[in-house]
Amino acid sequence: MKKIRNFNLSYVSRDAAQYDARLLDENDVVAARYRRYDGYENNPNICALPEEEDMQGLYRSHAVPLPGYDSRLVPQMGTEERQRILFGIKDVRLPLPFHASVESTLHNCLIRSYANREYRLAETGKTAEIVLDGHTVSTAMCSRRNDLMSTPPAFSVIGTAGSGKTSAIRLTLRKFPKVIIHELDEVSYIQIPIVLLTAPANSNLKALFIQFGQQMDDLLGQDSYYSEMFSKQTSNVGRASNMMTQIIKKFSIGMIIIDEIQQMDFKANSAKSFENFLAITSNSGVACAVSARRMPWTRSPGI
Repeated sequence: MKKIRNFNLSYVSRDAAQYDARLLDENDVVAARYRRYDGYENNPNICALPEEEDMQGLYRSHAVPLPGYDSRLVPQMGTEERQRILFGIKDVRLPLPFHASVESTLHNCLIRSYANREYRLAETGKTAEIVLDGHTVSTAMCSRRNDLMSTPPAFSVIGTAGSGKTSAIRLTLRKFPKVIIHELDEVSYIQIPIVLLTAPANSNLKALFIQFGQQMDDLLGQDSYYSEMFSKQTSNVGRASNMMTQIIKKFSIGMIIIDEIQQMDFKANSAKSFENFLAITSNSGVACAVSARRMPWTRSPGI
């Protein structure tokens, strides 16, 4: 496959918004807007990512105040109204240093994942067109791991039940477009920065494959194409692993996050072992993140 080394990217200005929060709330699919990243100016997958936020930015994007609360009006409220407002406490969100750590680690791992890729035009006969929100996008370009680069990045988020692991991850993901369409001079292609999976209870790698297929169907509007494709391969983990690797390359998936991974039943001496999933990350270059409940024998919560 032919390598592509140079892209003619048009960058937004430093003070311009790259992706409006309302746009991301209303649309799963957005057109790429490129921001210059020093050292990665010629990497569209990195330049299309939103910048890492500082603590002040996290407060603006993460904070959810107590709804309908105004201290000046409390003396005038009746008992029922006060109780109703108090019930809203469970929805209050305030950014913590832990959130900043998740934000920074996730962002850096995603950049490292894309920095380790090289871009290639797909072989003749292996391309297709997908219609997303009225855009007809070719899959003529893929990103694959550079064999000379280091092992794909990974991290884990570990904490007790109810400590906010999943909330921290989901809040961070809100600022990332789910699907980015790149319209470049030579080629158009689709980038999916992050795929979030939740480990089903008492399941194994095969169930994770099917859930990955369902996520791809939801993101690409393909009904049940990918989930059925993986369902047919439940008896062949090796073939399903290869299919997942090809999809990661085809849609430039930067990171796969597996939430509540402690619920999975991995058998070390079988095809269900987690080593099969690690082989996918090694072959594709995709970053991997997992969150797990801290057990009594594990260390303190953290990343």
